[in-house]
Amino acid sequence: DELILCNDSFYGPLYPLGEMFDAMNARDVDFWGITAHGKMKDKIKHGPYLYMPAHIQSYFTAIRRRMHTSADFKEYWSQLPYYQDIQQLINRHETVFTQYFHDKGFTWSVYINTEDLDGIYPNNRPLSYCFFDTYRLIAERRSPVIKRHCFGRKYKCQLEFTNGMHLRRAI
Repeated sequence: DELILCNDSFYGPLYPLGEMFDAMNARDVDFWGITAHGKMKDKIKHGPYLYMPAHIQSYFTAIRRRMHTSADFKEYWSQLPYYQDIQQLINRHETVFTQYFHDKGFTWSVYINTEDLDGIYPNNRPLSYCFFDTYRLIAERRSPVIKRHCFGRKYKCQLEFTNGMHLRRAI
């Protein structure tokens, strides 16, 4: 019924995964994830886009039958090159995947909506809240996972956007 694409970049479950799957089963979408990153204007070309589209963060994506059995899905994966550089993979796959399939008529959603957080941090731009607002996502929105990168991210990077207390509180 669903194809789950996930990687080893998170720890969990912190809450029963059944809660997340039950909530998402109630949504009539073709694919979904745990969190999304908001749209950003930047100077990097993201596949065919001259901006970074809003996108499901690729550490966990569930794809329902209508999409994973489609010719569009097969074509996407057959044309995707092998990237050896993680930043290329992010710029040409992760940030493109959601918009590409949305443009093909597929619908998407995320378990944890963070649109209300956009603009509350310095630079008034969307952030990767699973890294920078870890406590809120876990304690208030019941994220079933915590990203491993939270524990290895340079403190200077945390301080650029937050006071660095989100991870400490989450733990």
